[in-house]
Amino acid sequence: PVDCPENTEAVVAAGDAALLVLSEVANVGVTLLNDEGWEVVYDEDTDRPAFVDEQSGLQQATPPQLAATAGDWMAALLLETLTLVQPLAVDPHTGVPRWPVHVLRHVTADGAGAG
Repeated sequence: PVDCPENTEAVVAAGDAALLVLSEVANVGVTLLNDEGWEVVYDEDTDRPAFVDEQSGLQQATPPQLAATAGDWMAALLLETLTLVQPLAVDPHTGVPRWPVHVLRHVTADGAGAG
């Protein structure tokens, strides 16, 4: 973790737990894709994940429309998580990864907000 006063043991533990949950959610997304003949690959040209139709070999940057997720935005969001679990780049000066999303506000279980 980045060395800063806000990174208490509790915050680091919560971050680890969140990554484990995100990993499980991403696994569900991969299963949905695989069930309909799609896979996620790493596109070396864009340094981003890509979705490949196994039958045609066609590749796209956005998640495909699946029968299993039709009309269900929450299920479709599972596929989007696959594009969020990989950093966009790493700052060469600080070594800190740059993610496609970031936490705007953290609210603890007791409802107290932090930055």
